[in-house]
Amino acid sequence: YSNEGFCFKRCNNDNCALVCNVCSGAWEALAYGGDVNCCGEIGCVSYFGCCPHCKCFFQRHAPVPAGMFAENGALITFQTESDTTPMSQWSGNQLFQYYASLNLATKAPRQGNPRSYCWRSDRSCGCYESQGCANLLPVGAGGLGPLACPDVRDHGIRGGHGGVRIKFIAS
Repeated sequence: YSNEGFCFKRCNNDNCALVCNVCSGAWEALAYGGDVNCCGEIGCVSYFGCCPHCKCFFQRHAPVPAGMFAENGALITFQTESDTTPMSQWSGNQLFQYYASLNLATKAPRQGNPRSYCWRSDRSCGCYESQGCANLLPVGAGGLGPLACPDVRDHGIRGGHGGVRIKFIAS
């Protein structure tokens, strides 16, 4: 990841690090021009093992904007599935865990975790460009980078649309 321009923090060995989802030349979301401005955050991945291709060592950290679940925003942390689940496997498997985590963070959950099976071809699959381009997440929810694994295409998950939250302040 460091060779591709991602910011990262090396941990105890060459295969363990915290990688942030921002490339060189990119920027964090900015808020300006209002009475209350809350800037965006950057999603990260923690790697806790010596095998960088073993997703059971990954932990995703997805920021949620201020005002969505909490006044100052939130950071949702979740782990991806193992390969033995029927929902999804390597490519694109983090989408359902992200949905479940978003539902846990809110006081009013709106969707459950969909049942999808690889034999029905309705599981989350990041091997198609559409998953990296389609809006599958709510407004303001940050996107996730692809899973690093050998011989598997993954385009990651696009974040939700940007939004403006209007807060009435009585004068």
